[in-house]
Amino acid sequence: MKTIVKPLYLIVLLSFFLSCSNDDDKPEVQIEPVIDVYAVGYEYDGVNDNATIWKNGVATTLRDGTNESIANAIYVSGSDAYVAGYSNNGASDVAMLWKNGVKTSLTDGTNSAQSFSVYASEDNVYVVGREINGTKNVAILWKNGVKTPLTDGTNHALAKSVFVFDNHVYIAGFENNQTKSVAILWINGVKTPLTDGTNNAQAQSVYVSGNDVYVAGFEYTGTTTVAKIWKNGTPIPLSNGVNSEIATSVFASGNDVYTVGYENSGEYRISKMWKNNLPAVVLSNVEEHSTVNSVFVLGKDVFVGGYLDNEPDPSVAKYWKNGTPTEITDGTKMAAVFGVFATTN
Repeated sequence: MKTIVKPLYLIVLLSFFLSCSNDDDKPEVQIEPVIDVYAVGYEYDGVNDNATIWKNGVATTLRDGTNESIANAIYVSGSDAYVAGYSNNGASDVAMLWKNGVKTSLTDGTNSAQSFSVYASEDNVYVVGREINGTKNVAILWKNGVKTPLTDGTNHALAKSVFVFDNHVYIAGFENNQTKSVAILWINGVKTPLTDGTNNAQAQSVYVSGNDVYVAGFEYTGTTTVAKIWKNGTPIPLSNGVNSEIATSVFASGNDVYTVGYENSGEYRISKMWKNNLPAVVLSNVEEHSTVNSVFVLGKDVFVGGYLDNEPDPSVAKYWKNGTPTEITDGTKMAAVFGVFATTN
């Protein structure tokens, strides 16, 4: 019996070790993170435009009244989604902030006001936009709902984009000098003109990466508008001035800078994206009206939000992921995307 049992015992023991060794040699299974794509804008209900947020293509209406509302921008922090926009009260526009669908009025409706951008940092929420003082638009920053004017109301001004980095608040926009609009960057409330006021110009978007501050916008040359970014105040033309082009949004990721906008080419409007100094990538069909308003980069994925507007057909809200379009409305009612954001869960 001993001469039979012992070899069997050794065989079983050897099989156990070989099995363990084989398990250890198996490669680990890489689980791809799930990406949530948020887009905000509006969808028409047959009577009014309704502020809308789409999460992975599923729409949620933010409007809770009977008048028009628009969602202009979104920022997601953890489990909280902040949306900036406005809602009409029947007499004037009220600047709004929605947090997870719950609205906060930033203005009382006495004067018309709109919010265009939102950024959450630590326990603070920053919103920028404009409020009319009776005759002029005043550029405004709301921090946790508290209003701070960026301009004195002498000239028209708008704050279009806000970014917070290292406890500094960067705001892009423009102010009229009584004859021309001047592209402006405010840093902690201090105004820095990006253009000299000779030509009309606007700053539309700001992004900060390390020591570099990027602002996207455009400047009129006298015959056409040139899409531009300003890096630390230095202008970098993105277009050649043959056709009018506008840069609407900028995002920096690592060593790469992504800028989106559009070109007016004859009877068509063509959506584009510029990456660094490379020629623009055309996102839309060159024989259609398309506008892109927002760019967001998550890892290796680039998301762009906008809309297709081929009259007389209703506009279609859509976003592009790495150049591939996804339509999130069916074209039966007018809709558009003004802001896009992506997260992993």
